[in-house]
Amino acid sequence: MSKENKNTKYLKDLYSAIEEYDTKRLSLNIDSLMDIRDRISLSLFGLIDFYTAASMENDAVVFQRKVRMAEIEESLRGEKNTVTGKPKTREELSNLAIIQFKEEESTLAETARVYKKIKLLFEQADKITNSIASRINKNPTRHE
Repeated sequence: MSKENKNTKYLKDLYSAIEEYDTKRLSLNIDSLMDIRDRISLSLFGLIDFYTAASMENDAVVFQRKVRMAEIEESLRGEKNTVTGKPKTREELSNLAIIQFKEEESTLAETARVYKKIKLLFEQADKITNSIASRINKNPTRHE
């Protein structure tokens, strides 16, 4: 199974477990709660490579962005302000670099979006497993 198919499987498993918990949480016995918690944890474990790759790609993109902005600002250095005739200020150069970088930014924004989404998914799934653990600990004898 390819990495992409594994990621899809783990994401489906994760969403399925969370959906089951969401719809049945008030009526689930301890064994069912523990099963859902295990499914969530195993899905997150299966997604570790995906999360790590997204994080590393995001870090690389942030670095590339900084380098590209510096290159653009450097290429603009020495330009004169048409009104004052003085060299453009650092702020003016930065603003011009942002304008020139605008088209490249959309690609970088997508990488950041994917990383943020998977990061939030892990954080929220962790909160859900903590909630499940609280329910289990609240009534440890409900094994029906």
